[in-house]
Amino acid sequence: MYLRALAETAAIRKENYFRYSDMAIDAFKNGQWNYVIHYVNEALNTKYYCGDLYYMRGYAYEQLGKLRAAKKDYKKGLSPKSRLKTFFLLQRNVYLCTHET
Repeated sequence: MYLRALAETAAIRKENYFRYSDMAIDAFKNGQWNYVIHYVNEALNTKYYCGDLYYMRGYAYEQLGKLRAAKKDYKKGLSPKSRLKTFFLLQRNVYLCTHET
């Protein structure tokens, strides 16, 4: 019973991760920086890691003039695994972690 509950909880967290990530992408495309920060925070609270989320939140912080927070997130987001994806973000295309997690 415990393992079943644990599996259900993990499934809900994963579903929430994808939902909030998608909402963050939509907000990013529309330049809604405060919403980007909110939805990225919610996605990261699910405990799924994606360096691109940190990069996206850093970019939103930068647009709001919060440069110290932006720099901190950029460092987290620029891990070797996410550098190629970050290149696409820098080209103003939103390319977030795929839904393979």
